[in-house]
Parts: sequence; structure tokens; C-alpha cells
Amino acid sequence: MACTLDGDTFQVGTCGGESIRLLGVDAPEIAHNDSEVAECWGPESASYLAELLADLTVRLEFDTTCTDTYGRTLAYAWIPEGDPEETSDDLLVNRDVIRQGMATVYEEFDDIRRADQLYSDEYAARQAGLGLWSACE
Repeated sequence: MACTLDGDTFQVGTCGGESIRLLGVDAPEIAHNDSEVAECWGPESASYLAELLADLTVRLEFDTTCTDTYGRTLAYAWIPEGDPEETSDDLLVNRDVIRQGMATVYEEFDDIRRADQLYSDEYAARQAGLGLWSACE
């Protein structure tokens, strides 16, 4: 179970649980209070992640950097699909949100194991004009 905070961060368990930041993903910011203004495609990105993670258990995978400066856990999040014994069919959330144009690659972590995949997904989304690539300048 997860509680989505924005397009690249969620909390495991219930709201108030451990914060997980999708490794290598940079989603547009949302307004967290009345004095803030959301970035272009921020609300759509947050909604997409919330729908994707709704009522699901995710499997986390870690890389060389495990936490960010805010104390959030950095991870790849996997949604089980198909045979529970066969993880090769699972959906990598980090790639999916970028592939759908909901986020871009977070370039400060370009030394991560899956950077090439994420950049490839971003290029494909940009070429197809998906999500933020057609809605935002």
C-alpha cells in the first residue's frame, strides 16, 4: 500500500510511513498549500502515480545511493505483474512514469544502474509528445 505525495514520491504503508523517492525520476512539483503554485503537469503526474500505485504492494530495489538530502529512501519501485515467482514481468514504476511523459530523468543521479534505460524512455516520450512534452514548454 502507498500514499502518493507527488509524481515521484510516495509513502509506504499508510500516509506518514517511510517516504520513497523514485530513483532517477524528476516529476513536476505540485502545490502543497494555498501559497504555492503547481508546475506544469504536476497535478497530472501526481494523479498518474497515485492511480498506478493504488492498493498495490510494491517491491523496492536499491542502487548505490540509498537516501537523498531530505532523508527519503531512493529506490526503484516494481509492481508485480503475472506470476509471483517470475519477476521479469514486473512493471518498473520509475521507467513507466518517464515513458508516459509524467516526469523527466533526474540528472543528478546519472551514475545509477538504470540511467541509460531512463534516458531512452525520456527520449521516446519526448519524441511522441506524451504528457508534459506536449503540455509544457
